[in-house]
Amino acid sequence: SVTNPTLKLVADMTQIPASVDVSAQLASVRGGQTTVTVNLPASGTATATKNSVSTIYFYEDAASGPYDPSGVTSGAETHQVDGISSLLTKLPDYISVNLDGGRVKLKDEDCTVELNRNYATTMAYDVYVPFEFGSGLRVVYCDSITDMSDDLEDYEAEGMTVTANVKNAIPLELTVSAEPIDAYGNVISGISITTATVAAATAREAYANESEIEAGATTTTIELDFTLSNPADLGKVDRLRFRFSGESTSSAESGILSSQQYLQVTDIRLRLKGSVVTNFN
Repeated sequence: SVTNPTLKLVADMTQIPASVDVSAQLASVRGGQTTVTVNLPASGTATATKNSVSTIYFYEDAASGPYDPSGVTSGAETHQVDGISSLLTKLPDYISVNLDGGRVKLKDEDCTVELNRNYATTMAYDVYVPFEFGSGLRVVYCDSITDMSDDLEDYEAEGMTVTANVKNAIPLELTVSAEPIDAYGNVISGISITTATVAAATAREAYANESEIEAGATTTTIELDFTLSNPADLGKVDRLRFRFSGESTSSAESGILSSQQYLQVTDIRLRLKGSVVTNFN
């Protein structure tokens, strides 16, 4: 489920000697049909202030305030709006923004402008959508180490161990498995590989900024053992395909998902085991 979606609008009004009142209607569109509409703000207008850089937040959770992974901008104008999450309850094809009908207009106040001069402003926005999960969430991430045959084709061995450090900022325990792939894209059946477990990041009810996500990340040293039924199969390995997967199986395993969370694998090392034969020809 979506928790406290927040729209952040930044307007550079440093060259503009007049403030601008802004409102908008957002519509969730799916299959060509509008399913939900939400007005920002809920009533009245927001104001981009003259001769300054204005930051305006529209958010849903009145108790938490705006959500911004970089930290809420000091002095920003904030507007609590019920129902923003309804735009995303069913993921839409797109969200339209309607600014017609006088929704962008000069503020009713005195101002001084110069004739024969062009005034310009820029506006940018970010939409932050943290997701909350309970039971039933499944995370799968796959990646590969390629071109290994250049290093292994001259070796035979009874086994091999791969070690790595895995930093996990996702609040879910992950299982790591691997498959040995030959130069033709086929799994080498004569090599069996153990699995490993990566500890979950610390789950929180909300993240105020990226620093809190980083602080909750865990680092696990994993070890995958390879057993070869035929030592010559080692030289056939061209790629290792890794799979990281995790699943929350109960409501006790819950937390917040956001785009700032990550999985990072570093210091990958391969060590041959048992009797090793090298061909120097």
